Amino acid sequence: MKIKKCIDYISSDLYRYEGIVSLKIFIKYYLFNPGFKVSFWFRIASFFQNPLTKFIHYRACFKYHIEIPIGCNIGYGLYIGHGIGGGYCFE
Repeated sequence: MKIKKCIDYISSDLYRYEGIVSLKIFIKYYLFNPGFKVSFWFRIASFFQNPLTKFIHYRACFKYHIEIPIGCNIGYGLYIGHGIGGGYCFE
């Protein structure tokens, strides 16, 4: 149940970027879109709450200057339009 809900959130985020959901589109956005990569790791770290996923999430946030704390409650379709920000904090 937990994994399905996590996949639903990630799929809805991807749908906001491209309008369709497929493995090819996922790979494209994961590799080339910093905003989607941060939102992906935010979803994974939020749902699984283990040290490895939290570390990867914080590393991606630090690398792309996007701060989204794991405790945030964000609904379906998260879209980060400008992947590399100037220190914005969503708390």
